[in-house]
Amino acid sequence: MAKSIEVTELPARSAKFVARKQWVVAGADDIDLSCNQLHGSIPSNWGDLSHLTTLDLSSNQLTGTIPPSLGNLKNLTQLSLYFNKLSAAIPHEFGELSQLQLLYVIFPRSLCFKS
Repeated sequence: MAKSIEVTELPARSAKFVARKQWVVAGADDIDLSCNQLHGSIPSNWGDLSHLTTLDLSSNQLTGTIPPSLGNLKNLTQLSLYFNKLSAAIPHEFGELSQLQLLYVIFPRSLCFKS
């Protein structure tokens, strides 16, 4: 049985995240926004989507840091952030993601961990 989803507007300060579409899917277990030419930073309020099991933001133009709030996604099993322009830091909050099976990131420079 498919879960119902709700499409809601992003707050104005986060609207730049989705250049062509200003929406976020709330209520879905899996979000795949790969290969959509998204730019800007990942909104920190995405850490409130606690039901997520898969988040794929790969192959976009995302910049900035990975929000530590994504460490709140306790049900997350897969996170794909590769082929973006994110800075090379994995938040230490990711150490609490006990269900995470796949973390797929490629940074343009050497990898470092935030302390």
